[in-house]
Amino acid sequence: YTTILDGIRKRFHNAKVTTAIGAPLTETSAVLLPGEYLRTGAGNSQPGLNAEYFANTVLSSDPTLKRVDPAIHFEWNNVSPGPGVPAQNYSVRWTGVLIPPVDGDYRLGMDTDGGSRLFLDGKKIVDDWAPHGARVMTTLVHLQAGLAYPIRMEYFHHSWESTARLLWLPPSLIQEAVEAARKADVVVAVVGLTAQLEGEESDNSDPGFFGGDRLDLDLPRPQQQLLESLSATGKPLIVVLTSGSALAVNWAQDHAAAILEAWYPGEEGGAAVADVLSGDYNPAGRLPVTFYKSVAQLPPFGSYSMNGRTYRYLTEQPLYPFGYGLSFSSFNYSDAKVTPDQVAVGTAVTVSARVTNASSVPGDEVVELYLSHPGVDGAPLRALAGFQRIHLAISASQTVTFRLNDRDLSTVDEAGIRRVVPGPVEVWIGGGQPAAAGQPATKGVSAKFNITSGATLDD
Repeated sequence: YTTILDGIRKRFHNAKVTTAIGAPLTETSAVLLPGEYLRTGAGNSQPGLNAEYFANTVLSSDPTLKRVDPAIHFEWNNVSPGPGVPAQNYSVRWTGVLIPPVDGDYRLGMDTDGGSRLFLDGKKIVDDWAPHGARVMTTLVHLQAGLAYPIRMEYFHHSWESTARLLWLPPSLIQEAVEAARKADVVVAVVGLTAQLEGEESDNSDPGFFGGDRLDLDLPRPQQQLLESLSATGKPLIVVLTSGSALAVNWAQDHAAAILEAWYPGEEGGAAVADVLSGDYNPAGRLPVTFYKSVAQLPPFGSYSMNGRTYRYLTEQPLYPFGYGLSFSSFNYSDAKVTPDQVAVGTAVTVSARVTNASSVPGDEVVELYLSHPGVDGAPLRALAGFQRIHLAISASQTVTFRLNDRDLSTVDEAGIRRVVPGPVEVWIGGGQPAAAGQPATKGVSAKFNITSGATLDD
């Protein structure tokens, strides 16, 4: 597994790569509490926490395993936590002291999928002692630098996946990131969401989220504050987004030097991100969804009208349209052709355009074909009818051809009937959607043809 940080370190192995957490995911979440601030006892005791593992879920009888865990950061996933401990129906008690690095208000808590509770200085501060799915519980506490606070975390687990993490949110995360940025030549900020935040049937109720649903499209506030603080250093800011859905990163669009959408990139995603950032790989990806500027651009979910819904009926300018994507290469389009220009039902139509790599970098281009039916009531303003990904060397050209049949030329009316409707059809072939009035231009060419007869098609 290669994280984005791992990928950057491997690719830029001759560079000094400094890292900082910077911010939690959301206002009420936290990050892993590093073992360097934990001790098994007071004084010059061992780093980490004392751990006692029990072969039952109630912390009773003698522990079957005792050891020192450097930190509480575990995913056992139906395997035994250690010798003598069953893979299911066990409990753990961790004890020691927490030594904060600075004065201030901290957030302390846990990320678990079983019963858990947390004690600080002899007081229970988080109580989630009941079976449940994976969720984070935190609370605010005020701590003084250098003091040794007794800490105890207890956890039980019944079956299947097992997660246990001790979390905190120190008051100095953003400042640490800013100090690191000031010493750097360029800043790469990895921000976004997680599957836990936007996944189905989640217990999450962080600001902007509810039960796996999103209440807005914004980047969570702590991450937005981090980006603005990093940008204020004056260093070039590259933003890498990780998410499974669209984010309204309006501020980043205006202030970042570059934005790379990595989605949830998989096991070797870190290597892929580093390849793009280094220029070793020339990207040509296109967005499969619209990135709206805000939820204000979304139609009411109680309305089943298609007005304003999806890229096909959107009249406003989004942040990034469906089909949008940048490359290190640039391409020009010319010689749009349609054959025949008068099309009867049952007759295939061929549309083509010449694509030229107008840059000094070889690369891929995704050639997108959109159709519009201006004379058909309720038809989409634009609809993707095909796409092809091609590779072009420097100054090379290629004619890209699409063949359209009756179904490609059809529309669906309000009664749900699919028809080929006589009338004009507008064609766009380009590297993205045709730009509407007042929107930024897209490289491409247009053409027209006419459908001369109609028919009703089977679904």
